Amino acid sequence: MKVVLSFVFFALSTVSALDCADRVIEFEPVAPATERSKAHDKVVGCYWGTWSFYRTGFGKFDVNDIDPSLCTHGFYGFADLHNDTWTVKIWDPWYDQNPNDPGCDDGRFCCYDSYRRFIKLRETHPGFIPMISIGGWNAGSGAYSVMAADPEKRKTFVDSVSDFLDDYPFDGVDLDWEYPGQREGSDPEHDKENFSLLVAELSAMLKSRNLLFSAALSPAKKTVDQGYDLPFLVDHFDLFNVMTYDYHGWWGVNHSFTGHNAPLYRREEEEPEDHPGWYFNVFDSLSVYLDGGVPKDKLIMGMPIYGRGFVLNDTEETGLYCGANAGIPAGPYTRQRSEEHSLNSSHIT
Repeated sequence: MKVVLSFVFFALSTVSALDCADRVIEFEPVAPATERSKAHDKVVGCYWGTWSFYRTGFGKFDVNDIDPSLCTHGFYGFADLHNDTWTVKIWDPWYDQNPNDPGCDDGRFCCYDSYRRFIKLRETHPGFIPMISIGGWNAGSGAYSVMAADPEKRKTFVDSVSDFLDDYPFDGVDLDWEYPGQREGSDPEHDKENFSLLVAELSAMLKSRNLLFSAALSPAKKTVDQGYDLPFLVDHFDLFNVMTYDYHGWWGVNHSFTGHNAPLYRREEEEPEDHPGWYFNVFDSLSVYLDGGVPKDKLIMGMPIYGRGFVLNDTEETGLYCGANAGIPAGPYTRQRSEEHSLNSSHIT
């Protein structure tokens, strides 16, 4: 089974910010991504949450801090979807784009050209495959559900992704709709079919350009059953990045108990289907995909290099599934409750 080590490079940066002076990044020719990817005997894919650029002190992380020799694939997180034009949305123009890019109003809104700086890493490390991740948890599900349900909106989106890749020549796309049939605005009855239609149309466009196509996918059996037609998707995705982490954390009223962030196997008390830990571990998650027909050489296992903590209701009850009333206090770098990070905090998928 291939393993992707997807690092969200959160820290260890002391590099000062670049200025916004005009500069032009030109790309040297490289072999197509579909050819370069064949040289890898394993996949080590590094997801980078670019908001880490805005962290303070040792938490700050920029393109220059990435060591591409650690990764076979790099996933730039994130681009998104406009819910009115149904085109690709630049998530952070100030960081992602060059001052001279379209829509940047002569540089007023764009600065660091990080898309191109990230892509440029493949020239010094030909084994590195830079990809753009579209979606993410904060993007929600509703807009993707509406877009995927309408053939015209799907075409508009796919065409806009193609145009985006003309301007920013990533080696492929990672689709991160979280999740078909789940969360506010989704369509549980039709999202599974519409997700397949969207995937097929994106796949046709990308393969015509010799580019790669992957997806970030749920570890939850119920979400997989409701949202993914696995035998169909196998023909279209080059990689299935299964997010086998964040099984447990302080999610408020929906998760007011302790739990391991990424348990490897099922515990005895988790056997009943009504238990919150049923089929909620790395082994069972990957088994769902394998049993659904996903080949091992396309299946990528997620591993987190961060933890989650809880404030207990009773300090004498310190095991799993004990009552909790909050996440641990936010740390100085991520500034998010419930998370505990090492200096090179990362997650691996």
